[in-house]
Order: sequence, then structure tokens, then C-alpha cells
Amino acid sequence: MKEPANSPINGTERFKEDRLKKSDHAQNLSSDDENIVDTNSLKPQYFTDLQWQKTVEKVVKSVVSIHFSQVEFFDTELPMCSEATGFVVDAKLGIILTNRHVVGPGPFVGYVVFDNHEEVDVKPIYRDPVHDFGFLQFNPKDIKYMKIDELELKPELAKVGCEIRVIVIQ
Repeated sequence: MKEPANSPINGTERFKEDRLKKSDHAQNLSSDDENIVDTNSLKPQYFTDLQWQKTVEKVVKSVVSIHFSQVEFFDTELPMCSEATGFVVDAKLGIILTNRHVVGPGPFVGYVVFDNHEEVDVKPIYRDPVHDFGFLQFNPKDIKYMKIDELELKPELAKVGCEIRVIVIQ
């Protein structure tokens, strides 16, 4: 028997409760000091301290934490609640690039958290059938307290075997 969309069995209710708890936590933060990450430990060896600091400052406002639930069995994918990362690639249209499994082939409920702890709902707009990427979209007008930055994609600079560093916002 198929469970209704808001059934606790498929995770939607738990997902909504988790979002409320996290939202309450974000409102109660007295400072961002407890969320500071020592990014020097992530610094590639060929960067100077100043280069690394400028790089982090440039990208951090475009990186988002994605909280999502795929609420039904669909195609070959199982239902799940999870978190991932992505980054804004078009600030005017509110488009976020992330991994393919985040977008999923079926029903999707999700929101993103920006660097300043603002949350906004997202919807899937594209899932590549072959490559590991997908796009989500949010309404840029829903972000009230920060300027949304976007990362410019430069596929011509991508190199196989190049070390990658990941910055996670929590």
C-alpha cells in the first residue's frame, strides 16, 4: 500500500521537524565564532596564505548547504533524507549546481542554507542522465540579508588529477 506524501514512513515529516530545529538553532546563535573553520589546514601547498584567504573569501558566499528529502521510491532510487553541498552559478536566476544524486529522479523536497544562515526552498530543474551533476533553483528575492555571489564556471581550466579542496558550511 502506498503511503501518503506526509507519512512519517517516507521521511517528509522528519525532514520538516529537522528543518524547524535547525532554523531555531540558527536564530539562537550568539556569534559566528563557534562556526569558524581553520581554513589554513585545507590550504593547498602551492598557495600563499594571502592567495588562499582571498580564494576562500571569494567562494564562501556562493557555497550552500543543501538539505533535502526524496520522499518516494522512484525509478531505481530509494527514498532518503540527506545533506549535500552546492554552489550558486547564476545569482539572478537562482541556479545552484550540485551532484546528480542530490536532485534525484523523483519527488523532491529541499532547502538551502547560505553563509549567513538564511534558508530558502529549492526545486530541481535538471538532472543530467549521464554525468554527475544537477541543478536546483531558488527565488533570489527570498534572500534578504546578503548579496548572492555566483561562481563562474571555467571548464577549460578543469584538469584531471588536480587536487580539490572542499569547504563545508555547517
